[in-house]
Amino acid sequence: MSFDLLAFGAHPDDVEITCGALVHKMALRGYRVAICDFTRGEMGTRGDVETRAREAEEARRILGVEARANLGLPDTAVDRQDRSHLAAVVEALRQFRPRLVIAPYGVDQHPDHEEASALVTRATFVAGLAKFETPTMGRHRPVSTIYSMYRRPFDAHFIVDVSDSFDAKMEAIRAHRSQVFADPEDPNPTRLTSPEFLASLVARGQFYGSRIGVKYGEPFMSREELPVDDPLSAFAGARTGRLLG
Repeated sequence: MSFDLLAFGAHPDDVEITCGALVHKMALRGYRVAICDFTRGEMGTRGDVETRAREAEEARRILGVEARANLGLPDTAVDRQDRSHLAAVVEALRQFRPRLVIAPYGVDQHPDHEEASALVTRATFVAGLAKFETPTMGRHRPVSTIYSMYRRPFDAHFIVDVSDSFDAKMEAIRAHRSQVFADPEDPNPTRLTSPEFLASLVARGQFYGSRIGVKYGEPFMSREELPVDDPLSAFAGARTGRLLG
């Protein structure tokens, strides 16, 4: 099977938080989209493996994504040096055969996010090597890999207008109830259960939307130069013109 887009996240809610609106937008446009989670989130303060799996499946349906896989790697112990972890990512790439890959940004407070970023970057090359053995041996190398923002900001190489998909993104995030809904009696609150967390995602979406003159935007970066065939279409075609002061 061949997919257009495969979005990787270290934990079952990461794709929703970082690029859920883009994922939804691409699915709405008829592209074949899949999500691949590295871990089951078993070390999270809240929720258990079964609960988080149900929540991830609900979020998948909300986003309209065709498929969602979980590599079953150990939460808090994702390791770029572990060849079996690399092989798991390579196998996912060979199964889904995406044209475009979204990976976590490589600088983050959570070590799993950084390790996952490095593994995806390496795997997108290794998956094209005929002698790197995995159960699926049909080698595949995606056309491009882009990186999504979680906690650490970066200078965006491009921003996607996700105004029409932002509500779906937030609904999908709320589907992860064990992670984002605060319980006044819970003795172990987390950053995600704070009242400010969801508000911060809206604020970030509005900020990046304002950078391109739309309601909501999601920022991305690329390690490679982005080819442009028609600068007028790429840089002026999507805008109606800047407001005059």
